[in-house]
Amino acid sequence: MRRGPIIFADMTEDGRSRWGFLGSLGGAVLGGLTWVGVAGVTLHDGLVVSSAVLAAVGLWSVAAAAYARFPTRALGLLGAVILAVVLIDWIYLLLLLPRLAELPTYPWFGTSQASIRAIRPALVAASVAGGAFVTIDVLRRRS
Repeated sequence: MRRGPIIFADMTEDGRSRWGFLGSLGGAVLGGLTWVGVAGVTLHDGLVVSSAVLAAVGLWSVAAAAYARFPTRALGLLGAVILAVVLIDWIYLLLLLPRLAELPTYPWFGTSQASIRAIRPALVAASVAGGAFVTIDVLRRRS
């Protein structure tokens, strides 16, 4: 006889949910790359929007495959995904910042210089968090 209701059939023995973790990966990817899509729409550049969508789908797909192979390394995988999102964001920031700086200030889109500058500290904080997750996962595996 199965323990618990059938809706929780994908729960693992230790109470972790595969779909919950994949959703958190999706949230990290979507949350980190949304500004790139908004910047592409603001710049009327379909290539930026489509490349951001492809990068997000590709990153999530690779992370989902890695989780299927290494389900016990979830924290390290989440940290690696956060670091990958930060790297992708830095690349887009370097490519798009000159073009966004030339636009007039649109407060309803959030394309003022202050909002563009606010991305940098967020990327630094995310890279510290991602690095901490990977470090914790590695140290936890050693002990």
